[in-house]
Parts: sequence; structure tokens; C-alpha cells
Amino acid sequence: MRAAQPVKRTNEPRYLKIVRQIERDIARERIAVGDHLPSELDLCKQLGVSRFTVRQAIRHLRDSGMVVARRGAGTMVTARTPERAFIHAVDSLDELTQYAATTRFSIGSFERVIAGVQLSRRLKCRRGQAWWRAEGYRYRGGTVEGEPPICWTEVFVADEFERIRNQGNSDNASIFRFLEASYGEQVLEVTQTISAMLVPEEVAGTLAVAPGSAALRVDRTYRSLGGKVMEVALSIHPADRFSYAMRLWRDIKR
Repeated sequence: MRAAQPVKRTNEPRYLKIVRQIERDIARERIAVGDHLPSELDLCKQLGVSRFTVRQAIRHLRDSGMVVARRGAGTMVTARTPERAFIHAVDSLDELTQYAATTRFSIGSFERVIAGVQLSRRLKCRRGQAWWRAEGYRYRGGTVEGEPPICWTEVFVADEFERIRNQGNSDNASIFRFLEASYGEQVLEVTQTISAMLVPEEVAGTLAVAPGSAALRVDRTYRSLGGKVMEVALSIHPADRFSYAMRLWRDIKR
């Protein structure tokens, strides 16, 4: 295995730069299946990053099925390509932001809507409340031409945040970060629900899957420090194109 190169500074999170570099080296057979990666300490020295960053990268590679990490035995390469198209690992609200930073949200339509009976139930708001609605598809960062999107996404933003209209033609849109920067608000809490569903016919074609095939639905509600709902987002991911990972800690009294 060749020596790893120091990580260059870009807007992409450092751990993902390491992931991309290792993925390229494996794909080009500079690192063979069955080889072991350098130790965490050696990678820190070679790449000029912290141990935490290296561990994030190894975790991502492990979750994608490319490596196996065993205590005392090191990290071994087990596959040349990821088993899943996108791994979303999150331990905090800041890491949730990285999802937008490492993907591209291509907005296809943008409009102001009034909540009727069905929409008010879905958004848990009063009937007649106005929202800004965006719809589009999210792609992996560095997507090659012809590669299908990760998901279809629908976003509702509270009517008072009308400057969101400026995001209508943008990519890489982290909408809640835009709201924070534009209005001085701060998102304190994100409530997230993941459920199983079938891909609707109207989005199946662009997602390049059969209508009625298995999918994961991810609903997120973003609330401010005062408890105000700033944004509600729904994403539909084909089942074989998204994996969600998180870590849990036991609360041990000392």
C-alpha cells in the first residue's frame, strides 16, 4: 500500500476526503482486497488529521461494507466498491448539516401554498396557514452524469421566512442553515422519523426504480430556540440507496 497523502482543505468534511481517497486507492487496486489499512495513529500522521477524523472515515467505510475493523486485528479491506450508495451517519445536529454539505439538492419547483385539510394534518399546523414549498432531487457530491439521485425531497418553510425564495435556483441548499444566517434564528431541535413505504409512480422514473418498489421515508421537523417550526422536510429514498447509522450511549451513573 502506498503512503497516504495529506488531506487538502476544501468545503467537504475532512473525514469524507479520507473516505474518497481510500475508495479511489481501492478501486485502482493500490490497496487490494485483503490488505490492511495503516493503524489509526499512522493514518493521523500521514494525513495530518485528528484521530477522531480518522475514526469517522473508518466508520463510514465500515458501514458501506468496504472494510472490516476488528479490535487487535486492524482494519481489513473486504470489497472494491461500496455495498450501498450513500451512508448517512449522524451523532449531532452539526453532523446533520454535513448531509447537505456533501450532497446537492436540485430544486425543480418552488411555490407558496396554503395548508388545506390534508396538508395541515401532515404539517401539524392550522388550516389556512401559508408555507413556501420546494420540491426536487438530492444527488451525491461529485455525481457522474447519468447517476440517479439519492432521493426525492419535498420541503416546507414557514411563510415568514420569505427570503427562502432566493434559494429557488440554487444547488447544495442547506435550507435551515440559510434560514439561520438570513434571519438570525437558530435551530435547536430536529425531530426525525424514518419509516418504510413504496415509491410513488410520479417520482419512480427519475429515481430509476420501479413504481411500488421498497423505499425509506425520512421526515424531519426543524424547530427554533423558541419552539417555532421553521422547516418540515420529507425525503423518499429507494431502499438500496440509503443507509442511516447512529451511535447510542448508555447513561451510567458514576
